Amino acid sequence: MFVYIEQTNLRDYSRDLAADILPEGIALKQMRQAALARTGVDLFGDTIKPGDRVVIKPNFVRDRHPDGLDLYALITHPAVIRAVVDEVYQALGGEGQIIIADAPIGDADFDHLLAVTGLQQIVEYYRRVKQFPIEIRDLRKYRYTLRQGPHGYAHEVRSELLGDPGGYVEVDLGSASAFASLEHLDLLQGTDVARRAETIGYHTRQSNKYLIARTILDADVVISMPKLKTHGKVGVTLNAKNMVGINGDKNYLPHFRWGSTAEGGDQHPAGEMRAADERRMRVGRLLADHLLARNTRWSNLAVTTIQQMTGLASRLLRLPTIDPINGHWPGNDTCWRLPADLIRLALFADRSGAMQATPQRRFLSIVDGIVGGEGNGPLRAAPKACGVLLAGLHPIAVDLVAARLMGFAPYAIKQLYELSQGIAPRLVPGLGPCPVAAIEVLSNHQPWCRLLHEPAERGLDFQAPPRWAAQITAARPVICAND
Repeated sequence: MFVYIEQTNLRDYSRDLAADILPEGIALKQMRQAALARTGVDLFGDTIKPGDRVVIKPNFVRDRHPDGLDLYALITHPAVIRAVVDEVYQALGGEGQIIIADAPIGDADFDHLLAVTGLQQIVEYYRRVKQFPIEIRDLRKYRYTLRQGPHGYAHEVRSELLGDPGGYVEVDLGSASAFASLEHLDLLQGTDVARRAETIGYHTRQSNKYLIARTILDADVVISMPKLKTHGKVGVTLNAKNMVGINGDKNYLPHFRWGSTAEGGDQHPAGEMRAADERRMRVGRLLADHLLARNTRWSNLAVTTIQQMTGLASRLLRLPTIDPINGHWPGNDTCWRLPADLIRLALFADRSGAMQATPQRRFLSIVDGIVGGEGNGPLRAAPKACGVLLAGLHPIAVDLVAARLMGFAPYAIKQLYELSQGIAPRLVPGLGPCPVAAIEVLSNHQPWCRLLHEPAERGLDFQAPPRWAAQITAARPVICAND
């Protein structure tokens, strides 16, 4: 298997997505031609056949950067998507379907995302010039908005969206899930604090469920287009973590377990917080489980009263603000299991949601690294101009190389180790193992061809997520066949 890295002279993106030729398109075509010359594999032509339904899965995590920085440190840029659409259209020969689809975080405004990115220009260009329809789909079933209650309590309100036009399939991985071996499942926390009981119900020893969009299950080809970006809960967000966006209800997705490691959780390390702060956090969890979950006027009023009382006491006693970390550290043993499950679902679940022994759809990865996201990712990453694109046919091979290119030790990132050598290959042999000895790195920048085996090759020197640097930016950030 091979992974190709194209070093470009691009440090920013095209804004006119309806131009006939984009610099991103030229760069992608050069990469495709170079890979074909070196390997005999046509990334698009050998993956896509006329008449196929092709789903392009970008990373559209949110519609604005919370710190006012470049949004494209967080999301896949539409100019790179347009370049991929052009190649897909050519491979389809004008016959088939192209769908751009993702499920952003719960509070993202999808209409605003379309407006600020100009993504609709791609649809309009293909309608006007090619007479070829392209769809853009928000795969979320729900959206969350923050509202101020009549008694001062600010709470999230869930509203139902149109969702996937094809609907959803609840897929149960059962004991084949990476969560089946996890202890203290009663401490699981999903997206919605008030619906924690639902998250716990979705993941047990016997049953592990996800709500998968039919847009993905009905695809013949999935093209994953992640951002080259860090992630505080799992280290990096690349192809495997990008598959979180195929699930329609975020509350199926556990992100950590409440409490410290001494209590069976992985929200934060044991011993970092004072006993009084631990107790305050425990009270907060009980309030969420027993009052917020009811979502009535009186329960919300009770929460407000308790918050005001404890807040006053904290100010009088000058207690420090609690920083619970919420799973943003290498000791999070929960969140990596999501990409381990969801990448397998994306590849091996058939149209009915049943898991099969062979891949049910073809896969291609194109990683947007023109501008990467470093530091406090995935939602507050800082922009890093890199000027690179990566491509490959095996999602985990691409993730291993991409992490190494970022300057990290891939096997020190638990999701990558488990997906390449650990739990995933044992559960689904078709996905792995993925030994680095079997990966050939190709690039127009010759030193990068030695990334997996030469400790002197530093890559792009990404800033690690907070608390991760000591673990993943080792003095010898290299993986090799004997590691």
